[in-house]
Amino acid sequence: MKKFIRKWVMLFGLAFISATIIPAIVNRNWEAAIFVFQLLFVLLVICLFQLFTDKMSLKISLLKYVIDLVMTLSVILLFGWLWKWYEPSYTWMMFAMVIPVYVVGYFLDIIKINKEVKIINQQIKRRREIMREGRKEKFNDC
Repeated sequence: MKKFIRKWVMLFGLAFISATIIPAIVNRNWEAAIFVFQLLFVLLVICLFQLFTDKMSLKISLLKYVIDLVMTLSVILLFGWLWKWYEPSYTWMMFAMVIPVYVVGYFLDIIKINKEVKIINQQIKRRREIMREGRKEKFNDC
């Protein structure tokens, strides 16, 4: 499911970029396209920071999500302030846009991890059964 959502969102992003940049080239009105380029840059910075946080080994997995969320909010607030994406009195809207995305991502990760744990447990169970059968055959040969 996460793979499907990732593909869907990626296609949407590419279509959005194309639908913004092509009219900007034709109409020579770069206002909307500049925002898209700014957003692409912010997302690049966030992804680069996440590469760093992915390398961190933390005993508490929830802590990684909190660090990622704080880092993402910080980057968005900083660049949003620099590029005047929001009025200071509406800073709460940045939180309202970012936090739900992280909550959904967190739950999708939990679902993925649970599926992987079930698969691993099934493989361990099968291996134990094979090992038991292998021992029985060795004892029958004696």
